[in-house]
Amino acid sequence: MADEFEQFVPILVALRELLLKYDYFDQADVASELIDLAHLDSPEFPAMMRSGLVWGSAGSIADVAFAYNQSGPLEQLRRDDTEFMRLLVRLADEMDRQRMSLEPHKDWIEGVRKVVAEENPSK
Repeated sequence: MADEFEQFVPILVALRELLLKYDYFDQADVASELIDLAHLDSPEFPAMMRSGLVWGSAGSIADVAFAYNQSGPLEQLRRDDTEFMRLLVRLADEMDRQRMSLEPHKDWIEGVRKVVAEENPSK
């Protein structure tokens, strides 16, 4: 699977940038670690991608919602929140493509996919 993990890097970098923008440092650290593991083609990468650090509940990357936890212009928060959700869907799609099972999170991901589609019906 050499270099296949590199397909995740642009998505993870974009997620990390949004996380840092809103001071979600712990989640950004997880994204950074995943980026490093992907670059190294580490056998630890798939397990960490499926872990609760990414897809779990409180404190995971997937748990972040900018529009509800931050102050600032609401339109910008909503745009960033929608982009963040779009990136999570792309992450899940790449995981599916690489046969990294996300079975316990399929319903949640499909819910996010619907929200993103409603926010941007043309995309």
